[in-house]
Amino acid sequence: MILDVAVVRDGLCAHLGAGDGQLTAALASTGSLLVHGLSAEAEATKRARASITRAGLYGVAWVEQMRPERLPYSENLVNLIVADDYLRYPTPPSEMLRVLRPGGVVYIGQSAQRAAESTTRLTAGTLRGLLDAAGIAGYEIRTDGGGVWARFVKPWPDGMDGWPEPRHGPDGNPVSKDTMVGPPRRIRWVTGPFQEISNQISANGRNFYGGVYARDAFNGLPLWSRELSPSPLRGYRGQHGAYGAAQMIANGDTLFVVTDGALHALDARTGKTLRTYPQAGEPQELHYADGLLLVADPIWVRAVDAKTGSLLWRHPAAQPSGLTVGEGSVFFLKGNARRGDARTLVRLDLRTGRARWAKRAPQWRGQPMEYGWLPQAGHCTYADGVLCFEVSKFSDFREGSMICAVSAKDGAFLWSHKFLPSGHYSQARVVYAKGLAWVSNGRKAEGLDLRTGEVRQTFKAGSGHCFPPVATQRYFLAGEMSFTDLTTGKTDTNRITKGACDRYAGFMPANGLTYVAPKWCVCWPMVKGFVAMAPARSEPVAAGPPAASFEQGPAHVAPPEPGAVPTDYSAEDWPMYRHDPTRSGGTATATPPNLEIAWEVSLGSRPESHLLEDWRMNVLVKGPVTPPVVAGGKVFVARPEAHEVVAIDAATGGIVWRKTANGRIDTAPTAYGGLCLFGTRSGWVYCLRAEDGEQVWRRRAAPNEERIVAFGQVESPWPVPGSVLVSEGIAFFAAGRQYLADGGIRVMAVNPWTGAQIAEKTITDIAPDYHYYRAGGMEFDALDLLVREGDCVTLSRWKLNLKTGATEPCPKSGFGFYKTGTRSVAAPRGSWTYNPRTARRQPTRAKMRPLVVFRDNVLIGVDDAMRQVFRRDFALEEGEKFDDEWFNYRAVEVPKEGADLSRTKRLMRQTTWVSPVYTDQAKGQSAQALTLAGGTVFVAGKKGGLRAFSASDGKLLAERDLPTPVWDGMAAANQQLFVATLDGRVLCLRKSAAE
Repeated sequence: MILDVAVVRDGLCAHLGAGDGQLTAALASTGSLLVHGLSAEAEATKRARASITRAGLYGVAWVEQMRPERLPYSENLVNLIVADDYLRYPTPPSEMLRVLRPGGVVYIGQSAQRAAESTTRLTAGTLRGLLDAAGIAGYEIRTDGGGVWARFVKPWPDGMDGWPEPRHGPDGNPVSKDTMVGPPRRIRWVTGPFQEISNQISANGRNFYGGVYARDAFNGLPLWSRELSPSPLRGYRGQHGAYGAAQMIANGDTLFVVTDGALHALDARTGKTLRTYPQAGEPQELHYADGLLLVADPIWVRAVDAKTGSLLWRHPAAQPSGLTVGEGSVFFLKGNARRGDARTLVRLDLRTGRARWAKRAPQWRGQPMEYGWLPQAGHCTYADGVLCFEVSKFSDFREGSMICAVSAKDGAFLWSHKFLPSGHYSQARVVYAKGLAWVSNGRKAEGLDLRTGEVRQTFKAGSGHCFPPVATQRYFLAGEMSFTDLTTGKTDTNRITKGACDRYAGFMPANGLTYVAPKWCVCWPMVKGFVAMAPARSEPVAAGPPAASFEQGPAHVAPPEPGAVPTDYSAEDWPMYRHDPTRSGGTATATPPNLEIAWEVSLGSRPESHLLEDWRMNVLVKGPVTPPVVAGGKVFVARPEAHEVVAIDAATGGIVWRKTANGRIDTAPTAYGGLCLFGTRSGWVYCLRAEDGEQVWRRRAAPNEERIVAFGQVESPWPVPGSVLVSEGIAFFAAGRQYLADGGIRVMAVNPWTGAQIAEKTITDIAPDYHYYRAGGMEFDALDLLVREGDCVTLSRWKLNLKTGATEPCPKSGFGFYKTGTRSVAAPRGSWTYNPRTARRQPTRAKMRPLVVFRDNVLIGVDDAMRQVFRRDFALEEGEKFDDEWFNYRAVEVPKEGADLSRTKRLMRQTTWVSPVYTDQAKGQSAQALTLAGGTVFVAGKKGGLRAFSASDGKLLAERDLPTPVWDGMAAANQQLFVATLDGRVLCLRKSAAE
């Protein structure tokens, strides 16, 4: 029955009491749902997972084992909750309401199938009593051939608002009525893409952007997309868009767009066209007000009935701009100055188009100059009988930016207020809230009297940036995620991320959240992509009982004697991602250059799904399989979206075992001492017996059992990278996304055989002694894979000293010093990263992560174009001095003096040899993977193919065909080369029989 009556077909579905998994899989196959099943029993969880896997849907649907008392989701996250066996999984209805997003639906009861399987029946009376006791209103009871169901919907909160137009509404006042928005503390959802997009709006729980994509506003899951021509997509600072493209707007369940020269009304739920408006012309600006569409093209301003499409009126207007609605009227500027027209401000009746008044700019000397600013005026805000126009020079230093106010009643000039740019080409902007017209001047928010322009209130606030401020009725939002309380004047700045470069709204406060769009920003280590952030919880979430954070498995692996090193693995193995604790990507083991494929195994591709694009945009996951690790005669890889680790016989390619975990596994597991260790994006660390995949233990690294949405799957706010660092008999891992989000990044050290905690450290800030811009910018990341560096374990640019326990930030150090044998190299920090590089717009900043590998004092790397390979020898033990300082501010300033443009160029200033890998004729080809194996350097290409070079002189030794590997997806072990490919295969290459 549930599949027939459920009206929710998109978003996130929680299936409580997943049973055998058949309904879980069926829900995932009916539409565009991401289905997360919960089961209280271990065996039931295994059966459900197997059922979903057989259906070919694992990753689109999956199951975790959890108790029913508290659901693991953040508040306002889930679209649909199905509890078809409530007696076996009795989650309180109040808890369901907590996690349900506004407008979300709950189906709770006992299906006919579950009733037939159970000795206890759930009756309508029992269900009614349960819901009444929980205070659930508006529910309905249904029966179904022996089953019984209740359905209820979460109402929309009174204090929640959307952002349906680029400046919130037709009045142009960029102020949200949302009282639930507050200073961000938590990440609610995150996804791609990462290129600049600055035309985001939100209505009725849906966000729209680009040209055009729709996402659920509360969890970010994709709903639909449709191509518009020309695209309304805006790029850098909202100024780069296709000619003739109009910004879209929304009203309720209707989205208004312009495509192919016509205005369309789309069903916001599906993207299908509901109506076209032939009478609207070819609009370049549009607003919705009181059932009317106000549209402007280069020669007309029109009013069209939104329901019928009929034209109410039109007014001739050359180059109209600043279209604003208020007091039952529409205001705008018109006049083509290039043709000698005077720029004129007019007021028309909204319903009839009748002119009320007009004010012209002076055209010659001697005329009154009080309207001399009209030719430079841009956007306009209407508030309480006053029109405030913004005059922006978009310069950090030029004079002439200001706010100019006129009376809406008669157009009389009232006042002007000088705007002082404060960096990043900041623009003049006025927001009306708390009875004052607020403007940003320097690092201040000034509240002006709306009728006189006098400063009535001054607060400290965020500085200007490449986007203007916006506000709610409680907060003034500006600068680097700075929220200024408009009552107390207190400013809260929490740099989880930054506003998008946009001329409309860098922040979008709506739906109780603060949204930012992607930007190519190099200001500091921040969360990238589309990000939705929530304020601090009104009530703290209690941590689960001790048993909930640690689970002993049935397997056991005996640890070595104290002080002894595990001996079951060969020194020629490749036991962790990039080989060893220094993430060198190199091994002393010789591998012959001439290789042939000995075996290959296909582990399966990703399921066809509406989520595929989100999965592909996840820069932390490089493909359907991770790079391989090799130890103890086995090859270990993870299938990220399938939540699976696979062990393969290194000799034959046969599958030895598979293990499904509780969440996405983004990088390869680590093999150590008969163990297989890995982290999941659900915030847990697993330890399996390498022999058979049986669980030894698992530990929750996240402080709480909570789930948000990230890149098309459910994850923890505190995800753990797949690659666990093991060094000197201790396992290290980190959980978190950014040091200022969700309480910071938690770093833990445990005994790998028992899981017993040895130490813990939470990082909640960057080096406090440095200004953000001078400290490193985007040259490093908030979270990266852990690496061993001398006496420290390093997380990005935080060093955790293992001897003293101190945390030592090193924000200016762009190179680490690593010893893998008897000698050392200086290698770029983050060479092992799995984070994105997004600053393509500014080539001197945040270059693509360099591919480098090293052994002893030899470093092998590829150039910035990824088309040459080079060798750099170090003599650090002999006294060589190498400048390791590299950070964003210096990366910008020093190249002006002729110094290095990138860290790779610094390395290449002193090379032993440089060899071309790909010529100019190899279009689109570049290095995708690099490995150093003894005296041989292997380079695999973005378009496939494998080349082997001599490490001693750089000469080409051999080349052969090879499928395209995943990024950094090769491992050399036992004189063999193992490769993970973008099509989901694992290959083993061995010495050619011809040799």
